Amino acid sequence: MTALRDWLVQLGDALGGDADMDVPCGGCTACCTSSQFVHLDPADVAALERIPAELLFPAPGLPEGHLLMGHDERGHCPMLVGGACSIYDARPRTCRT
Repeated sequence: MTALRDWLVQLGDALGGDADMDVPCGGCTACCTSSQFVHLDPADVAALERIPAELLFPAPGLPEGHLLMGHDERGHCPMLVGGACSIYDARPRTCRT
C-alpha cells in the first residue's frame, strides 16, 4: 500500500509541474498517435537540439521560449518514426511525464 501511495504522490507532483516522473513507454505509442500538441519549455535543451525548428511554434499564453510541436495529418508526432520515438532518450519533459 505504501508503494501505491508514494507513486500517487509522485504522479500528483509531476502533473502539478513540481517534479519529474519518468514514464517508461516501452512499446506504447498511444500519446504519440493521439493528436496531441507537445509542450517544450526552455529546459528541454536536448529535445530542442533534435527537433527541427520548422516543427515548433510559440506556445500561446506562455512566456517566451515555451514552444509547441504539432502533429502530422494523421495525428502522429513527427518524431514517431517507424513506430518508435526517434528522440526517445532526449524526449521532452511532457513526453517523460
